[in-house]
Amino acid sequence: MIRSTSRMSFRRWRIEDLPSLAAVLGDPDVMRFSDHGPLSQQEQKAWLAARVNDASKPNPLGSYAITDISTDTVLGYVSLNDDPNRIAPGEAEIGFRLAKAFWGNGFATEATIAMVEAANDFEDIHRIIAIVDPNNLTSARVLQKLGMQFEREIMFDCYDYPDHLYAISLSKMS
Repeated sequence: MIRSTSRMSFRRWRIEDLPSLAAVLGDPDVMRFSDHGPLSQQEQKAWLAARVNDASKPNPLGSYAITDISTDTVLGYVSLNDDPNRIAPGEAEIGFRLAKAFWGNGFATEATIAMVEAANDFEDIHRIIAIVDPNNLTSARVLQKLGMQFEREIMFDCYDYPDHLYAISLSKMS
């Protein structure tokens, strides 16, 4: 289970969160390093529907809305995915995005730390990976604050250049 912090809580997505997604998935700055750029309203609806279905996954797998602990305002999301096309057995892939209004306040680091701590309690996960565009220096810094280290380049189909894979063994977490 993902534990709340002093500033934020984590919950499964709800259909009524759709208006909050525009500030995340619809913003060109937030989606700058995404495969497809900002998502249309229809794509946001599809994204949310898939994440609502994540509720059937065991904690902490899936995607969670990051919310302000006092107002329940959606700040963005943090996820821990087990897509076998992207990870090896015993791994999970962490991902995160915040609405631009919440950048620069340590929320991404705080949320990812909470997610990794939750993963530490999940016996099937021994290693966390993250795949990041090498130009996304801000996200790379968040990963480094978690103790993740650059491991290798990874090339996906239809990419012009490789992404960077960061990783940490959960045994390294304190």
